[in-house]
Amino acid sequence: MRQEREAAMAIELEEAVNIIRVSMSSSCSLCKEEGFEENRMRLPLKAARGYILAEDILAPFSQPPFRRSAMDGYAMRYSELDAESIPVENTICAGCTDIPVLKPGTAVRIMTGGALPAGAEVVVRQEDVEVISDTVTPAEASYRENSHKEPGIIAQAEEALCRIDDIPKVRIKILHRPSRSNISEIGEDFVEGTIIAERGWRLSAGAIGCLAAAGIEEVSVYKKMRVALVATGDELVPCGYPLQIGQIYDSSERYISSRLEELGCSLETIIHVQDDKEKIADAILTALKKADFLITTGGVSVGIGDLLEAVVRSLGGKVLFHGIRIKPGMPTMFSLIDGIPVLSLSGNPFSAWAMFEVLFPGRDKIYTTAKLGTSCICKRPSPKIVRGSWNGAQAVFEPKQKNGTTFEMSRSNCLIFLPEGEDKLTEGTDVKILLL
Repeated sequence: MRQEREAAMAIELEEAVNIIRVSMSSSCSLCKEEGFEENRMRLPLKAARGYILAEDILAPFSQPPFRRSAMDGYAMRYSELDAESIPVENTICAGCTDIPVLKPGTAVRIMTGGALPAGAEVVVRQEDVEVISDTVTPAEASYRENSHKEPGIIAQAEEALCRIDDIPKVRIKILHRPSRSNISEIGEDFVEGTIIAERGWRLSAGAIGCLAAAGIEEVSVYKKMRVALVATGDELVPCGYPLQIGQIYDSSERYISSRLEELGCSLETIIHVQDDKEKIADAILTALKKADFLITTGGVSVGIGDLLEAVVRSLGGKVLFHGIRIKPGMPTMFSLIDGIPVLSLSGNPFSAWAMFEVLFPGRDKIYTTAKLGTSCICKRPSPKIVRGSWNGAQAVFEPKQKNGTTFEMSRSNCLIFLPEGEDKLTEGTDVKILLL
């Protein structure tokens, strides 16, 4: 009877995702559309990791902004590669600003990152040349002696080494012709005016590093979503307390709170509450004062202690759906209370975890197609989600798939979506997966 009632109320997963998306876009406190400037703020780049970028950022200049050497070696023209020997007239280190012009018939010793002299066409690696003569100048000797010392002393040595009037008396012979120019051209990394970070990106360390290379000091980001979590259930005990018969630790609270932190959300409060209408209502009202988005666990099925829908309606909430035609997660509910979205998940750990990953709007979802690595002979009266491991090509589901088990999830890196039906899914069948 319970399954029949749940199925009668259930909507398709795609419809549930769309309802949440529309509700989020209409919520002023969460909207990331143009015109909601109150939801944005400017942050120093170093403090912006994990935030969602609120603007496209264009490269203010090309990177690198000058032609530079990709390695330690000798810069010269191509015409010098066949010479019996080549005089070396100058040395250029990374950071040298007094760059000489390359004279025809000569080479310049250059370090990785050093700006190429005008006229240079190729850099020969220092490993591919033989030094015929090497009269070390005072500046060269100073650099070698001080290269391991304090930054200030090193800078003085490099400055002296870059002076073009202190020229080592060196000739080199090329042993191996380079197969490439070994030059980083202007704009090799990015070109002035191109988008180097897009609105809507979550700022990772890599994105921040790229923006720093462009000299960006401050960015416009969306304020972090403030999330509250209410865990219901007489059987739940917070970690750190002794268990009695019939009790379990609340793994879903720890899973969801950890994921919220990973996703860059601001977890405002966590409230544990027993299966009591008044206590649940009080907990929800308390949580809503602090949050832009509320997540509840437990109390959404049709058992004696499943009270969430009645509580939400008693608070004037609007239930947008209660039931999704998928296993696990069929009793999942989504509602609005005073305009604040409330996602109510099952009390079963895997059901709560899976529906959080699929439905939570603050999660960047990466779906792809994979080949089943094992056959599936189970009947599927509705679409089914199982835990699995993806190796880049095949997805293999874990042998234990009960809603109450947690160990398999700790070893999984994807959720596998199996279509409904009674047909056997053979190894090699294409299936949709969600990367975790």
